[in-house]
Amino acid sequence: MKKTLLSVLMLPLSMSSFAIDITFTDSQMSVSNSNTDVIAITIGDSNQYSETFNFSGSSASISNFEINSAQDGLYKYSVIATSIAGSTEVSDNNGRNQVEKNIVTSETESGHIRIEDGQFLLTAEAE
Repeated sequence: MKKTLLSVLMLPLSMSSFAIDITFTDSQMSVSNSNTDVIAITIGDSNQYSETFNFSGSSASISNFEINSAQDGLYKYSVIATSIAGSTEVSDNNGRNQVEKNIVTSETESGHIRIEDGQFLLTAEAE
């Protein structure tokens, strides 16, 4: 019964929140957000593996083999999509040094994914 359930879940899967679109195939995680300047994807497991992948632009993708050498297990992912909304000038307390700082907005999305036999599988935690 378990093998039947897992084979059904190997179809391409897609989850989305407002503007972040996250899509999984059996070998790739793709993220897109049309209004994003930077995307950061953090993946970790319960065995102290944690890695962050940073991308410039509005789309990003990582393969299952980039995640802990595609070792079988349950992984948590977190995606942060950041956009520059503008800038403002700020100064230190004495008013002598003024610098321009970006004003940013961000969106986050997180979930769980399992790697089994080198392939991504959506887990019950993500449903």
